[in-house]
Amino acid sequence: DFSVDDFFSNTFCILLTNFSSEYPFNPLTPEARDLFDKSISACEQYINLFKFLFSNIDYSTTVPTKPGYIGNSISRVFLYQKNWGPSMFITFKTFIKENDINPLVIDTNKHSSEITKFSCIFSKDSYEVGNVIKIALGQYANIVSSESKTTKFILSMTLLEFLADPFKYLKMQDVKKNLIPLITTNKNEAEYISNHFKFLTSLEDENGCQKGLRTNIIHMGKSIEDLVPNLSDIDFILRTLQKYICKVLENYYSIYDKGWNEVSNLIQSKKQNYSDLPYNVDNEISDTVILIDMKFLNIAIKEVHSLYNELKLTKNNALYFY
Repeated sequence: DFSVDDFFSNTFCILLTNFSSEYPFNPLTPEARDLFDKSISACEQYINLFKFLFSNIDYSTTVPTKPGYIGNSISRVFLYQKNWGPSMFITFKTFIKENDINPLVIDTNKHSSEITKFSCIFSKDSYEVGNVIKIALGQYANIVSSESKTTKFILSMTLLEFLADPFKYLKMQDVKKNLIPLITTNKNEAEYISNHFKFLTSLEDENGCQKGLRTNIIHMGKSIEDLVPNLSDIDFILRTLQKYICKVLENYYSIYDKGWNEVSNLIQSKKQNYSDLPYNVDNEISDTVILIDMKFLNIAIKEVHSLYNELKLTKNNALYFY
């Protein structure tokens, strides 16, 4: 029930390779298995990139299936060599859950520029930062493939720590200092993100009770559903983490062909884009003063109140906002 035509209609990646023996697959040799594994691994890196470009963290049903999989829980690699005569197949059993079976459909005419831009990490120019991106995309793929929202959250936080410095452990305070300049160049937004990280990790209330999500999940055995009962709020948290991850990776892509030491220079250059106020992600005091004209406010309230009865029965027209 399987033919070469299935490969022609499902081709994702074409690889060139060399063999030490003329007929390595007759009989089946360890070299055959090694080639299969390497082929799947190479294709998986590209699928990880497409998961990053086209799959959201909070919505797993859009995640494509594993490379090489076509049907009946079998992954296949199609081999062709002109000296072998008829083309050959290598098939190995894989374990695919029913809800893992999703096609990856991409409008290449619409997205070709993005695919080309983000595929640079597979070029010969790619260096240390590019290699870090590849590992990060693999971790991102694990996040979007996970069914558990709690697991998605923990893996997202782990990925952010990895992106802050993949070569050594950093305290969350240092993680924030490295990442926030790459996420935003707005001073006020930076302060908000700093406080948001406290909520995501180890925030305490006025009574000293732990409210931080990660601390409650890892050290107290709670799920994210226990801590955030509203599912839409959980999805918002996951989508915000996705925004942080994507912003950092977008910056790393700009120096994919550089050594890791160039990341420090990038962070410093981003910090210079802040206002002249001292950069301090730990600042708990607002540096904004709000002056209110009470006379104007009272007039505005009366005007809005008079319009409310006219507007409350009117349906929103989305085109009005464009």
